[in-house]
Amino acid sequence: MEPSERERARLAALAAYGILDTPPEEGFDDIVLLARSLCSAPVALVSLVDRDRQWFKARSGFEPQQTPLSQSVCIHALGGEGLLVIPDLTKDARTAANTLVTQDPFLRFYAGAPLITPSGEVLGSLCVIDHAPRPEGLREGEATALLALARQVMSQMELRRAVQDRDRALLQKRQGDLRHRQILDSALDHAILSLDPGGRITAWSRGAEALWGWGEDEALGREADFVFRQAGLSLPMPPISVVLDGASTGALSEGWRQRADGTRFFASSRITPLLDDGGVRTGWVVIVSERTVERRREDRLTLLAEASSALLSSQEPSETLASILRAGAGTIGFDECYLFEVAEDGCHLHLAQGIGLDPSLRESLSHVPRERPLCGIVAETGEPLVLSGLLGDGEPRHAIAREVGFDTYAGFPIISKKRVRGVISFSRRDAAPFDAETLVFFATLARFASVVHERIDAERELRASEAKWRGLFEELNDGFAVGRIVRDAGGRMLDLRYEAVNRSWCQMAGRPPGEVAGRTLRQIFPQFAAEWMLDFVRAEETGNAARFTRSIEALGRSYDGVMQITEGDGFAILLTEVTHRAKAEAHRDALARIGDLLLLVEDEAEMLDCVTGLLGRTLDVAAVAYAHPSDNGTALLILRQWRREAEAGAIEPQGALVGPAALERLRRGEGLVFQEAESGSTIDHPVMEDGRLAAVLHVGDISARRWSEEEIAFVRDAATRIRAALERRRVESLLRDNEKRLLTLVQTMPVGVLLAEARSGRLIASNRRMEDILGRPVASILPAADLGFVAFDGEGLKIGVERFPLWRMLNGEADRATLEAHLERPDGSRVWIEFLGEAIHDATGRLRGAVLCATDIEDRKRAEAQQRVLARELSHRLKNTLAVVQSIASQTLRSAPDIETARGTLSQRIQALSKAHEILLIGQRDAGSVEAILRSALEIHDAAGQIALSGPDLFVGPNAALSLALITHELATNAVKYGALSVPEGRVDVVWRRIAGDETREPSFELLWRERGGPPVTPPARKGFGTRLVGIGLSRTGQGQVELDYDPAGLCCRITTVLSELAADQEM
Repeated sequence: MEPSERERARLAALAAYGILDTPPEEGFDDIVLLARSLCSAPVALVSLVDRDRQWFKARSGFEPQQTPLSQSVCIHALGGEGLLVIPDLTKDARTAANTLVTQDPFLRFYAGAPLITPSGEVLGSLCVIDHAPRPEGLREGEATALLALARQVMSQMELRRAVQDRDRALLQKRQGDLRHRQILDSALDHAILSLDPGGRITAWSRGAEALWGWGEDEALGREADFVFRQAGLSLPMPPISVVLDGASTGALSEGWRQRADGTRFFASSRITPLLDDGGVRTGWVVIVSERTVERRREDRLTLLAEASSALLSSQEPSETLASILRAGAGTIGFDECYLFEVAEDGCHLHLAQGIGLDPSLRESLSHVPRERPLCGIVAETGEPLVLSGLLGDGEPRHAIAREVGFDTYAGFPIISKKRVRGVISFSRRDAAPFDAETLVFFATLARFASVVHERIDAERELRASEAKWRGLFEELNDGFAVGRIVRDAGGRMLDLRYEAVNRSWCQMAGRPPGEVAGRTLRQIFPQFAAEWMLDFVRAEETGNAARFTRSIEALGRSYDGVMQITEGDGFAILLTEVTHRAKAEAHRDALARIGDLLLLVEDEAEMLDCVTGLLGRTLDVAAVAYAHPSDNGTALLILRQWRREAEAGAIEPQGALVGPAALERLRRGEGLVFQEAESGSTIDHPVMEDGRLAAVLHVGDISARRWSEEEIAFVRDAATRIRAALERRRVESLLRDNEKRLLTLVQTMPVGVLLAEARSGRLIASNRRMEDILGRPVASILPAADLGFVAFDGEGLKIGVERFPLWRMLNGEADRATLEAHLERPDGSRVWIEFLGEAIHDATGRLRGAVLCATDIEDRKRAEAQQRVLARELSHRLKNTLAVVQSIASQTLRSAPDIETARGTLSQRIQALSKAHEILLIGQRDAGSVEAILRSALEIHDAAGQIALSGPDLFVGPNAALSLALITHELATNAVKYGALSVPEGRVDVVWRRIAGDETREPSFELLWRERGGPPVTPPARKGFGTRLVGIGLSRTGQGQVELDYDPAGLCCRITTVLSELAADQEM
């Protein structure tokens, strides 16, 4: 039968714990032992109900590990969430037929607490079982304990699953790390290493080990500088710390590095920051690629260029090549080089130059038969010869290799006029054979030497055969001219007269052949002939060829030239066009000068004048202008302009440079280039900012000119630099103004303010109020680890530095923080300060610094303390007053004959009490005048003026004042009812005095109440509340006395107490 959907969910939840059929675990075993003990049961089980069985994760007193569901009692606990108790299994229909009940072990009692998952699925139960029935079931404590232990079983299962999840995650991480390592190690063509934030190596790939030769254990943990050290230098170039301080990807460096075995290789490196999920940089990854082959190729190309240039005018090609090859042997990669010339007889070879040869070998090869050296084979065949493995091949013809000791050989013929004139060869002793690229380099050198020999042969043949020379002369691609030097009578060189020029020379000079032959340099090029002649004179004086670079502005062309003086005052000039290179150099130099002007010239107008003038002269144009859009955007307004003197009216000041259609194109960021127009040629380059037109650089010429791509790019670069410089100046000016306003505002604020930098804690700004509050210069506390503060909290405990707002914000613990502290100043004084700080973040959310405000709250703290004292005093007095009122009310009600009498008496007594309080409130602080208290208490009974008061000025405390008021009130009340105040002629004298003390007693206070003129006085039959109140007197400590004299002529009451008790504020 298929399980229900709910049962499938329960079984899936059970399977998810992965606990079935696992070994016993101490945590579960302890729980069943505890359950068994708590419930005094012989059997306790942790039962998990599977599809067709119940399996016990822990068991005590029960042998089977599992049972079929037909024997399961716990299955009946799956349907509920509470405790399942079956007092007698033999009497319950669900279990009466269970074989575990009817047969051994004869189970009779069952109590099970369900094991419920957080999602509500019941997986089984924690149960206790007895072999005897328990009609009463479980006691209340046992049931509660069993349910609690069931929850602990589930907690153990949840914990167990969490540990399994953690172990799986760790396994996945280890597997991921292994895959990443395998990926790194598979990139053998590159060295990959990772660095921590301090620049130490944390990962080292097999490619890195192969490239540098250091193993992973030697590299990990070391500073990265040691692998990027330039070969032969002690420091990296540049230091890696410089690169690591920049947070962007970039080239670390290029250069020759040194392997562990001391060999060199050329490498380029790129570095990329490693960021965590929050974008915080945690290190770097560096990818290093060996470029030794490429570098050697570049070096070889440089050598080829040098050789080509040197051989161009050399008359001794072997010597020239030897000088160049000797310096580049390491770059090229050979041990020996031989330059043989074929002797006139064709049967011998002459060693013209040798590199890497010892003197004896050089001597032995100076003049040898063609059959001895391997170069003889090349001379015989006229073909290149490349051999390797010579030391072991045994070939007789190769004996010279074994004799000299080289294993690899490459020789190339030097051919002129289809005749072998010589052989250039290279050899290696114990290195690998020459690669194809090196062989191409050797072949190119041989061709260069061949060309030089051909030139030399051609020059020789030129002197012998004018016709043959003329053919070669006219076919040269470079400009070539020959002629005679014109001298004065003293032999001084005055001019050069051209006798013949080739077609290329005429094209370069922009002159037809008929206008050159027979004319002099000064006639053809009068504008720069004088300068050229100075070069030629110096060349004649030194005996060297004159080398020069000249530009002809009228033609817009530039040339490299070589002028050689020949026999009989002859000369030869070779011109090579370098217009493109010259313009590129001129543009590069101009951009560098523009950069200097933008930085050095302070005045904006002067700076624009200098820059536009430099652009105009560099491009040789009529005018250059820098403009910006008008406010309404309908025109371009010229800020500054430069004009060539000959075209002073080319551009009108403040005039429009372009029409509406062109302006619209400029707004879209399109550059405008007009060329080869009869009205003139112009370039208008827009400078865009945030998608809008910010400025336009205008270049114009009145001639029909074709702009080159290099010129357009030059204008674009210049425009961008000018705009960037102007914008930088504007931003710098705004920053300076804002900084001044901020500092002014900070200095005028009524609270202390300081600004600090996040990384270093360096003080940026503060105000004088902050120094006044802290009692020290602010600079003295920054930067410092403890911030220089010593402060205490309200309990008098010292406040740690980690609680200060500035420390918390600079360390990234809080964006906003406050603190009230009792700050101790350097002079020892203390003042209450409220600190309020807020962190400062940049646009990327990076912490840049913090602002801290400090307010002196000493007055506020003092007021709060006084308020607390006042509140306690009010509470104290209120409690005392309520106690007095309660006592008065109780005594009055007890002694009054009726309600009306009680109401009147109580009202008068409370009124007397109120009067006493009023005296205290309007008196001096918390004391009251005796006279004021008595007068206030007696005035309601003295409408006829029958009471006389006399005594010194004395003040009593709150408690004494209340007692005094109540006592005199009671005496006056009795006098009104029974005594002197009951008749018009009666009188009452109230007298008080201060009795001085001596060595045996304290000063005391005496109050005398004397009645006269009233009815005869008799002692009362009983003592009421008033009499008892008077009898208490003014003392609370028993140091006072009360004397009542019931004289028939009038009542006399004398009350005395020590004076100190009247001022004391005692509890009533």
